[in-house]
Amino acid sequence: MQGIIDATKLKVSDAGLDFIAHWEGFVPHVYDDGWGNGTIGYGHLWQKDEPREISVDQGRALLEQDAKEVARSIKASLTRSITQPQFDALVSLYYNVGPLWITHGTVVQKINANRLAAAASTILQYSKVNGKTVLGVVRRRHAERRLFLEGTY
Repeated sequence: MQGIIDATKLKVSDAGLDFIAHWEGFVPHVYDDGWGNGTIGYGHLWQKDEPREISVDQGRALLEQDAKEVARSIKASLTRSITQPQFDALVSLYYNVGPLWITHGTVVQKINANRLAAAASTILQYSKVNGKTVLGVVRRRHAERRLFLEGTY
């Protein structure tokens, strides 16, 4: 596994972006994400002033922009250094479940308390959509946990 990095110097890696893109999948047009939100590309929340159809390259640019915002929020909440794969796993998790959970969830709190194994286990708790366990989300959480613990993209 890669070495520990000061949290203030972390940013989502290209491998982390590829990991997120794999799990999000690409949709070139606006669709309902199941929560009533217009979504496009790799899970980007569509805004009314944005195009209703995009290319893969445009989708990747939106993913990079959105992941950078999530990463910024995570960095602001972390008080200890972690590895690049751990950071990428967190960006993937919070990109998917929403940045509100960075401060209201317990994963970052456990990391800050140096309880990394507990933080990794807590990642698995974010596997429900509308109160129901969803197999694809369960698979993603296990992949994020593996990335967090083993650095396996």
